[in-house]
Amino acid sequence: MQAVIELHLNPSPLAVAEVEVLSDSDGDGIVEPGESASFDILLEDLCTDNCTDVSVHLSSELAWIIVEQPLATYPDFTPGDIYPGSVPFEVLVDASALPVFDIELTLQISANADVWNVPVPFSGGERQVYYTCQVAEEEPDWTIEAADSWEEQWHISQLDNSSPENSWRCGDVGWGDYDNHLDARLISPALELLPHSQLVIQHRMDAEVSSTFPDSAYDGGIVEVSLDDGETWDLLSPLAGYNKTFRWESGGGNPASHPFSGGTPCFSGSFDWQEDVFDLDPLGEQTVRFRFHFGSDNGGGDVGWFVDDITLRGYTGEEAVSAGPAALPTSPRLTAVYPNPFNATTQIELYLTRGNEVTLAIHDLLGRQVAIPLRGYLPAGEHSCCFDANGLATGVYFATLRVGGFPVDQQKLLLVK
Repeated sequence: MQAVIELHLNPSPLAVAEVEVLSDSDGDGIVEPGESASFDILLEDLCTDNCTDVSVHLSSELAWIIVEQPLATYPDFTPGDIYPGSVPFEVLVDASALPVFDIELTLQISANADVWNVPVPFSGGERQVYYTCQVAEEEPDWTIEAADSWEEQWHISQLDNSSPENSWRCGDVGWGDYDNHLDARLISPALELLPHSQLVIQHRMDAEVSSTFPDSAYDGGIVEVSLDDGETWDLLSPLAGYNKTFRWESGGGNPASHPFSGGTPCFSGSFDWQEDVFDLDPLGEQTVRFRFHFGSDNGGGDVGWFVDDITLRGYTGEEAVSAGPAALPTSPRLTAVYPNPFNATTQIELYLTRGNEVTLAIHDLLGRQVAIPLRGYLPAGEHSCCFDANGLATGVYFATLRVGGFPVDQQKLLLVK
C-alpha cells in the first residue's frame, strides 16, 4: 500500500523547541490584548551537521501583533543542541486583538549561508472559567468505579482541601494509608468543551515510590480523558509534566503488581497542594469525560491523592484566530473526502488550527487498523493526502484524525471495486 502525502514541510535543520514567556505587562504570565511581552525562542538542531553563523528575524502578518525587538543571534549548533537567542524577543499585542488567540509568528533563520522560514506558536488572552467542581458534600453527577477484581477508595473527604470545605480523596476515610490492590477511578460528568480549553486542578499526593529508583513509582495517579462517553480513555499530560513513572518491577524483581503499564508517567511521591494545567486545545469543541485514576501495588501505602477545584476554562466569546488576519475555525478537523465512495484512491483533506503532531489512521468495521496514510508534524492550515486502498476489500472503512495524541474527528469511507 502506498500513500502520497501532499505537504509543504519546512526543511530547516533548526526547529523551535520551546517558546518561554519571560515577562508580560501585568506579570500574570498571560499575554493579553494591550500588553507587551518578552520571551525566548529556544532552537534545536535536528540535522546531522553543525549549524553556524545563526541569526534570526521574527515577524508577524497580523496588524495587531507588533514585533518591537525582532533580531537575535544564536551560538553555533551541533546536532541535538538547544539554545536560546542572544537577547529576548519583544512583542506588543495591540488592544484591538481578540481576547484569546493562538497564532503563528514567522522566524526567518539564517544559518550555514542558507535561509528558512519557521513557524513560532504564540498564544495569549484570558480564558474564562465555565465549569468548576469545588467538591460539595454530594456530587451526584460524578461516578466512582473500580476495575474488575480490584478495589477503589475514592470518596468526598473533609480532612484536607484546597478550597472550603471538601475535596475528593483516594485513600482511607481517616488519616490511615490507602489499601493495596487499588485500581480506583473517579469519573466526571459529560462536559462540553469550549474553544481553547484547559483543565485546571488543585491536588496533593502522598504515594509510594521506589527507594532505589526515586523517579519511579509503585503507586500513583494519572488524569485521563474520554471522547466516547467512557468507552476508551487517553492519558492527559499536564503542561508541567508528571513527576514520576510507574515501575516495571517490584522491589524483588517480580513484575510490578500495580494496574498500570510500566513506564506510564504519573503523579506520585509526596507534594503539597499544587496547581496543574492540562491543554485541551487539540480536542476542540467536543463532549468529554475526565477520569482521575489511582492505582496501588500489593505492598505498602501512604495517605493517597487529594483532588480539588477541578476547573475548565476556555474562550467564551467570539471566535479566536489561529493564523492569518481572518477568523478561522477553532478546532482541527477532517474537511473533505473525495471521491467518496471511491475506487482504489481518494483524497482526504484536513485543517489544523495550529502546528501539531498528526496521525491519520484507517480502520475497518472491526476496528482493525489497516493503513496510516499520514503521520508527522504539520503546521497550521489546510493539508491533503491521497489514500491508496489497493489490496483492501470492498467495504466500509473509517478515517480517524488524531492531533497531539487525541482523536479529534472521523469520516466514513466506502471502498467500491
